[in-house]
Amino acid sequence: MSRIASIAATLALTAEAGYRWDGCPTDFKPMEGPLDMDRYAGKWYEIARDKWYLFEIFQMCGNYEYSTKEDGSYQVVYNRWTPQGDWSDSRADVSPSKNVDGAAICVDFDQAPDYADIPTYQVVDTDYETYSIIYQCDDKQWWGTYDSVWILSRERSMDDVKLGQLVATVAERIPSYGFFQNHLMTPQPDSCEDAPEEEIDEKLMDVDQNN
Repeated sequence: MSRIASIAATLALTAEAGYRWDGCPTDFKPMEGPLDMDRYAGKWYEIARDKWYLFEIFQMCGNYEYSTKEDGSYQVVYNRWTPQGDWSDSRADVSPSKNVDGAAICVDFDQAPDYADIPTYQVVDTDYETYSIIYQCDDKQWWGTYDSVWILSRERSMDDVKLGQLVATVAERIPSYGFFQNHLMTPQPDSCEDAPEEEIDEKLMDVDQNN
């Protein structure tokens, strides 16, 4: 049995779905923080994501561009190809989390008036140069708790050996998360073309001007 198949069999027996009724997991082992945002900046391609994450349904070619603003704070532009056949982007301010230990960042896509309402994303593991594993758990909804995992790469693709290693890391750091029940490989075919650089520059300028 291959390593990935072995991991899949184990997780299928032990893990829960992305939707939970019992709050965020207590067995989560975050990466030690804080996250070095200067090293983390740049482009990350989405390799795998949670298939239940409504914000990304039917989307492909997802990538995230982190950068520094003139005032020294950070921002991100999330670009993806939509079923309508065009690029779409979402822009956000990024800051270290004040409420969560470890390598956690707050990403404010909606200009939330209350800091407590800004989603917190935790970096499970990264080497800054090739891969990153992101985890989010939201227990503020009336209908229960929802958690998600993303696997990101500096390149548009990732070989099976490396992906298997990262799936094993997810199983070790978030034992109750069911990667193989919940994951979806983000399409990153050769036909995925990056948004023109001038468009990205305009989006980053908009983030600066709105703050």
